[in-house]
Amino acid sequence: MSRHLTRQIGKLLEWLLSNVGSMMLSLLASLTVWIAANQSLNPVEIAELDDPVEINVVGLDEGLIIVNDYPKTTRVTLRAQRNTWPSLSAEDIIATADLSGLGPGVHTVRLDIRVVAQAIVVAANPSNVRFELEEVRERTLPVQLVVNGDPATGYRVDEPVIDPPEVTVRGPRSRVELIGEIRAEVSAEGLREPLTATLPVVALDSDGTPVEGVTITPAEVDVELPILQVAGFREVAVRVDADVRPAPGYYVPRIIPEPQSVTVQGDPEVINDLLVIETQPIVLNDLTEDRLITVALDPPPGVSVVGTQTVDVRIIVAAQPGFNVVEVPLQALGLAEGLAAEFSPDRVVVSISGPLPILNKLNPEEDIIASVDLTDLGIGEYQIEPQVEIASGELTTEELSSVLVESVLPTLIDVRITVETRAPGQ
Repeated sequence: MSRHLTRQIGKLLEWLLSNVGSMMLSLLASLTVWIAANQSLNPVEIAELDDPVEINVVGLDEGLIIVNDYPKTTRVTLRAQRNTWPSLSAEDIIATADLSGLGPGVHTVRLDIRVVAQAIVVAANPSNVRFELEEVRERTLPVQLVVNGDPATGYRVDEPVIDPPEVTVRGPRSRVELIGEIRAEVSAEGLREPLTATLPVVALDSDGTPVEGVTITPAEVDVELPILQVAGFREVAVRVDADVRPAPGYYVPRIIPEPQSVTVQGDPEVINDLLVIETQPIVLNDLTEDRLITVALDPPPGVSVVGTQTVDVRIIVAAQPGFNVVEVPLQALGLAEGLAAEFSPDRVVVSISGPLPILNKLNPEEDIIASVDLTDLGIGEYQIEPQVEIASGELTTEELSSVLVESVLPTLIDVRITVETRAPGQ
């Protein structure tokens, strides 16, 4: 039995050995046909991604810093089958520049491009990136405050307070060593009071040119700039010496000088007790509108005004509010022909308010019209709300709009409409 099995196996092996060539050729032909068919349906395509790929820089020593402007992205060309391309994006590509072990100097680093999708990297542009590395340097430097301009006459700038007084500068050694000054600037032009401000600071070289590429911490400082008055000078309020008489029905609510204070100079014993400085007298009569007048100042003996010797005085004139109550007869509006109307009561009491000069121009009997609208009403009895209108040919539209009807009494009028009775012969 075993001898027979051995002969059978031997014949099978002999047959396989004699036919293995034709079998391999058949398999290879089938595989070739499958690949060709697959390539025709889903061919391989080579193209560049639409979006650039961000370059990740890793491995930079903590004591070094990149000082050159290197490319932050690269364009990547891939090889992938057609049905893969719709799902490919820049997020599927990882481009890495590894700076591990590199010291100060200039280095050209080859990018490591990896694809997380079913694709092959064909090319990258750029494929190599140039890095210039320098040692990091830190310095602590005082802040210098530059005060531009002069305060108002009679004032001076006292010693400023800067918080913090020092800042830390960090950056490439070559740039940090260029720094000659950390500066903040503030204007004191025309100041009369202390100034508090938060100011940016800038690093400058010995020529006053800003040094770029360094980090300043903090980037801003708080500054208090004291402004003191010089002995022999004093700021005092301006008081207007005015005899102003408005026209009847008007009043003067305010008189405003501009400026409202001035600086005076003189004997300290005199000006220390001086609280105000008056203007030359202003006399005006029958004012009905605002006035702007330039008037000279009138300092006391031994005192002089610093700068301008005049002030502008604005005199505000306003109409006095008025109120009036008048009795007005009622008129019928829209009454149909052949009808007659009786009102009870036949007069209304109208309360109006507005600027007194305008109310004084009104003629109550002619300019205040009270009416009852009877449009489309027939014979019968009704209660109707009276309407009041103010119209005057002597007043402008603006003046009329300033007059308000506060109330009309009574609020309802009893109306009786009947057939009009005509005398015989009419």
